[in-house]
Amino acid sequence: MSVQGPQTITTLQDPTGDDNGPGGYTYPTANAFPDGVFDLESLEIEATPSQYTFTFEVETLNDAFSGFNNFSPHWFILWVRDPTRSGGSTQPVSNGINPAVEFEEPWHYRVELSGFTNSAVDPTGTTLTDSNGDPVSFAWDVDRQAGTVSIVVPAEAFGGTDIEDLEIVPALGSEDRGSLRPVTETAGGYTFGGGKSGAIDNAPRLMDIFTPSGVDQSDALSYDAQTMATLPFVPINRSPRPAVGAVVQHCCSTADLSFRRGFLYARCTSSWHETVPSTDRPQSNAHSTASEQPTPSGETMSRAGAVLLALALVGTALAAPVSAADTGGTQLDADGGTVTLAPGANQTVSGETDLDPGTTVLVRLQSQQNESSPFLKQQTVTVNEDGTFAAQFDMTMVEPETAFNASVRYDSRILTNTTGTVVPCEGGCEVPADSESQTGSNGTTLEHEGETVRVASAPGQLITGQTDIDPGTALTVRLRSADPSAPFLRQGSATVQSDGSFRTATDMSSVPVGTDFEVTVLSGGETVVETGGTVVECDSDCRDVTPTPTPEDEKSVTRAASVDTGTVDMSPIAEGVAGGTVPLNVSVGDRDNASLVIGGPAVNYQLNATVRDGNGDRYVMVQFHTGAVGSDEPTLTARDDGDTVTIRSEPDLNVDRLDPASYDTALFASEAPTGDPVMEGTIVLHAGETDGEPAESSESSAASDTETGLGLDETIVRTRTGQQTTLALRMGNESTATVAIGTPESGVEVIATVEDGTGDGAVPLLFDTTATGDGDQPALVAAQEGDSVTVTTQRADGAVAPGDYDIDIYAGSSAEGSPRTSARSPSRGR
Repeated sequence: MSVQGPQTITTLQDPTGDDNGPGGYTYPTANAFPDGVFDLESLEIEATPSQYTFTFEVETLNDAFSGFNNFSPHWFILWVRDPTRSGGSTQPVSNGINPAVEFEEPWHYRVELSGFTNSAVDPTGTTLTDSNGDPVSFAWDVDRQAGTVSIVVPAEAFGGTDIEDLEIVPALGSEDRGSLRPVTETAGGYTFGGGKSGAIDNAPRLMDIFTPSGVDQSDALSYDAQTMATLPFVPINRSPRPAVGAVVQHCCSTADLSFRRGFLYARCTSSWHETVPSTDRPQSNAHSTASEQPTPSGETMSRAGAVLLALALVGTALAAPVSAADTGGTQLDADGGTVTLAPGANQTVSGETDLDPGTTVLVRLQSQQNESSPFLKQQTVTVNEDGTFAAQFDMTMVEPETAFNASVRYDSRILTNTTGTVVPCEGGCEVPADSESQTGSNGTTLEHEGETVRVASAPGQLITGQTDIDPGTALTVRLRSADPSAPFLRQGSATVQSDGSFRTATDMSSVPVGTDFEVTVLSGGETVVETGGTVVECDSDCRDVTPTPTPEDEKSVTRAASVDTGTVDMSPIAEGVAGGTVPLNVSVGDRDNASLVIGGPAVNYQLNATVRDGNGDRYVMVQFHTGAVGSDEPTLTARDDGDTVTIRSEPDLNVDRLDPASYDTALFASEAPTGDPVMEGTIVLHAGETDGEPAESSESSAASDTETGLGLDETIVRTRTGQQTTLALRMGNESTATVAIGTPESGVEVIATVEDGTGDGAVPLLFDTTATGDGDQPALVAAQEGDSVTVTTQRADGAVAPGDYDIDIYAGSSAEGSPRTSARSPSRGR
């Protein structure tokens, strides 16, 4: 077997302690930024005919924000110049990561990798392509213990130009919501300090860079109020060889094969070599050092005893596996080399390993690039006594034929890696029918007739059961769709009664008849029983229930489940309109803060934030402004005085609102999202009208004297006690209106004057059913900045009780005369 070795082209060295940008920059004050996080130490460049590897080494490689790529908040960036090419740009990518720098010469390619992002683009922001015109894929390997991040790029991404003909600007900054972390005059919790007064807009957002020989970093990053920093390129010169004869080929008669850093290595057990005279090459710059060393026999090898079989990387965005010697004999059970899963719940990925029993490993599934159903799922599992392990995943939202990568990780290393496919399942992936007599742990059973739980497509559907768990124990009852064409997640709480019974009610009115689902009861986060269920036609018991909402009705639903303030808790379900404001209840318990994560790779959006209780009530009403995404306005705010929300990271999306979809939420009992979340849930964004954009008119959704006049978009507004709901108020030709909710006889009365401050003809309102009996908090507030609401009357004995309440809308600033229009707000029990 003849294979060509991985040639170490050069290793650039960087001074220690220069992680201060142009000089004088200081780190953010939060604990996420320990000393040395942004201090580059070296950059090793290796090459084969088909791949180039760039290995960055830093003093400290941590993962403060639980990055998808196993590190954060670092952002490794490589601008590449091809002097043999024309074109390029001396400016960064427009709408890109915003480094606030310029370049001495035009650059042609940019590769970046952060804990949450990765891309390879040209100066227009277009993804680089291979010789076939397909988008290039690159791999990376992260070793936190060694402090290294290796980026493996196909040579054809750079037009096939020889690595030694390229010039580069390697840099390190900090990722902050899809952009480089800003610099201010004085360091804040999550901003760098040391920026020049009057020149902050031109302050480069790079903490450490490599520079060519004779150029100091402080000079390269120098800036003022009129001038941005201008970065020079570093030539890639081969490090000097130790001898005139250079080994260009190693030949192995026998070899052991292993993977490392995206390459397939062959470790020779017996070998010979051939040499050819070396060609004259320019000497390396002052920052590079020779990294090839002769073996005792005189052979020159880039890595002792290792040679490389160059393989093209195809469509993977996962870090490359470690060598076989480090895998612990780990493998996944895969039929024909491929893991196959069905688009249903409880899909099992299993395997075996030589790691010690009791060791925990991370099983990770990630959709391959360009898939129409992207996802990332991972679960930590424990190795059994016999060396086996198994993880279960809910694949109900993943489309059949979706390709993915499956890997097993331990101690920041990938032990094994294989491909997988989601295949259509026989029978439509119905949830297996559990028998009526099946009993879970602690003697827990769910009551149902026949083989499955049957609920109607209507509000107020009861889920009941029996258990031996101690009375007073709080249970969680979760209903999750098993039908990808009708996804939903419902979650409620139930308390074990003195006779061992428990019950909860859920609104199934928007779920189509015939939808299969899974019912799970959890105690303390552990599943105690689960069974299947089906949504059926509503029988006579449903006739007196409030009419099932139409799709138009659902468009303006905004609500969030209540929480237990005695512990760290969060609304398991929150709903709203894409582009509007969604409330999310968060309890911090005995702490003063918690960490909240919204979204994930499956929806191409993830927000990390710290929620802080500043008024001592253990509770924070978080407002998720989905229409602020892509703008300078904050996406998350706290409703109550004293409470705060600090956004730690969020992608910089070029959109004006989030798309209608389900966004996972996770709450951590810590300031940053570390360890396992204490609570997980979902925010469901419906398509519909927001921010003054009325939906198409229909008789069932309009409640006004004319289609465009003063009134509400709904004749019936539904909510539950302890929740918020949206009142979509159209102003017509009025600039002032009065909203009256309830009457003195109903036990609830809220009267408020509404001003259309934006002049857009609409005032979305948030009605908080928990605030009616609280004189300190208004029950009705404006959901859109610029509009105003003044509550003049607010009376109730505590939170709004279940029942129906009239909503009257008057023109002008008083509730006198006849209302212009009326609606009704049914409030349901929890």
